[in-house]
Amino acid sequence: IHCHEPAALERRDLNLLIAGMKDTLEKVIGADAGLTMNLAREPALVRVEPLQVQQVMLSLAILARDSRPWGGRLWVASALVTLDAAFCLEEPLLRPGRYVLVSVTGAGKDRVPESLLHLARPSCAELKSGETTRMGTSIPRALLEPCGGQFRMFTDPQGGPIFQVFLPLEGKPGEALAPDAGNAPGGARPTVLCIEDDPSVRLLVETALKDQGFDVLMACDGPSAEALARTHPGAIHLLLSDLTLPGTSGPAAATAIRALRPGLRVLFMSGYSQEDDAAQELLPPGAAFMEKPFTPGGLAERVRTLLSGPDQVG
Repeated sequence: IHCHEPAALERRDLNLLIAGMKDTLEKVIGADAGLTMNLAREPALVRVEPLQVQQVMLSLAILARDSRPWGGRLWVASALVTLDAAFCLEEPLLRPGRYVLVSVTGAGKDRVPESLLHLARPSCAELKSGETTRMGTSIPRALLEPCGGQFRMFTDPQGGPIFQVFLPLEGKPGEALAPDAGNAPGGARPTVLCIEDDPSVRLLVETALKDQGFDVLMACDGPSAEALARTHPGAIHLLLSDLTLPGTSGPAAATAIRALRPGLRVLFMSGYSQEDDAAQELLPPGAAFMEKPFTPGGLAERVRTLLSGPDQVG
């Protein structure tokens, strides 16, 4: 994304970065709207500055939210695509090769627009230049173009604009981030029990932690996590839980699970900041907390720090 300072660029899986922004994007579009993420299962390795990725995604979410008609739901999708010379003739800032395509729209309440991940636009009309200026699209373009990326938008027949970002892929097809050496002292693989109700976030958090050297048990709610804590034959070293869960809270689930696993360390995560009133109402005093969005490496480092530190109290 922003390429003026090469030292700031990092090789990242774009899908993981976007999934980590789920709570933040939900706050941007409002409590009465919905968010659906349909991210590619394959790794999308790109060279970016993570904070600039967040800025681009926030810009696109705001553009989609402010578009008309607004369908009450934000759709975010990604796919790995190969662009040929014929396609690049219409997009002169792109070169033939492999890209990750990220599409964002605020149109469609009940189903994803069919053209969300389309490359061609045979039935779609370009937005007029006056609209593009008014909608402030110079922000994502300025961030993307120096790195060989591109931004475009067009109207979908189902209504509303679709915003698309292309970023060049790195590495070979199917290649994932290399595991971080030294995550597990002595060759042991610590086990993390994670509670997350969003399926796409569950998948990406699981992938990130496993790539960083951890064994991971995934649960979608408190009762499922309690069942895993009760039946898992090996040790569980840390509980990673969203602060808010269906029908309960992360701290309530943690209390029940620590009754089964005394001494279990706990890390809460949320799109709210630790100073936010909602977080303050739920967080126990002195609880370990990590604000979303975070990078896979940042999450692994926080987990390692808790595992190597003093025992938690309470």
